[in-house]
Amino acid sequence: MEVGDRVVVIGGGDVAMDAARTALRRDAYGGDRATGGNDAEREVVEEERSAMTEALDVARTASRAGATDVTVISLESHEEMPASPFELEEARAEHIKFVHRRGPARILTENGKVTGLETVKVTSVFDESGRFSPTFDRSDLVSFDADTVILAIGQAIDIEALGPSGPDVSPRKTIAVGADMTTSLDGVWAGGDAAHGPRSLIEAIADGRKVAAAIHRSFTGEEPDRVEGQLVELDQFHRLQDTYDRVERLGVPTLATDRRIGLAEVELGFTEDQARCEAARCLRCFANIELDVDKCVLCALCADVCPLDLISLVPAEEVQPGTKGSTALLLDERACIRCGLCIERCPTNALSMAVWTGVGVPQIGVPV
Repeated sequence: MEVGDRVVVIGGGDVAMDAARTALRRDAYGGDRATGGNDAEREVVEEERSAMTEALDVARTASRAGATDVTVISLESHEEMPASPFELEEARAEHIKFVHRRGPARILTENGKVTGLETVKVTSVFDESGRFSPTFDRSDLVSFDADTVILAIGQAIDIEALGPSGPDVSPRKTIAVGADMTTSLDGVWAGGDAAHGPRSLIEAIADGRKVAAAIHRSFTGEEPDRVEGQLVELDQFHRLQDTYDRVERLGVPTLATDRRIGLAEVELGFTEDQARCEAARCLRCFANIELDVDKCVLCALCADVCPLDLISLVPAEEVQPGTKGSTALLLDERACIRCGLCIERCPTNALSMAVWTGVGVPQIGVPV
């Protein structure tokens, strides 16, 4: 894609950010901005990236294609933008400008060439029920000079491409699927964005696994092998030191902003030492506190020592209506940091740390 020096990107999501950032690059293979840098950076510059991500993606793309001035115009305010905070931070680091609460009115042209974008003021983005329903003040017009205008206002599956003989379509204009990812057509399955709308890459991968299992069942009549496992107590569980939360998270090393040329990967990745340091910050959420009710004497010492006050003793009636005259020990495992203090403090060894381990699966939690 050829872009001019002044690029306007319309959108507020991740694709818009990538397009804007990429437009700033001089060329796709190193160009006049690909000088200097260390060996790691030069190696990254040689790599090509074939895919890009929505509104922020488009913005970043425009930035790396050779533009010197890139502006992202979004309907939303900074707080309302759907783009991820990381993408916004990276875009600003690359000196991309943002104009909020403006909507496109018309693209300005002269002699068949783009000269700018006329915008209107956005008075609101969402209605009273929180649904996306922007309203505008069309008397408030502001124009922005531009050689190139990139639209990054959303992506959707092209249902029409399926034709009249295609599978049934859901009210959301996606392919209708059942619990096993089957469609209305025999022998046809669907998943990912086409079946569920915009979601994450890992969810699309999960759909692929579900579809593979469903296809296997349809061909063989057999259920896929199930992984058997059991809870295994961690005899060598070591309580985290009191410095567990004092080591700050490492940011992934990236190319300097003036080195982000062409389609070179921006994130350089961790070194082995950095990766080990990050892994050592793991709070072991795969492990769970187990309670042996026959040993528990309801002394509440575990509740006293919990640094986040996540353990409490409550009347059993609150947990299971109809239960009289007993007490229940509750732990909020979603917020538990697995520090192990409660295990050390328990006078009757009623508490332990355990993990679910599948047969033939290596034990989780190997020291790093």
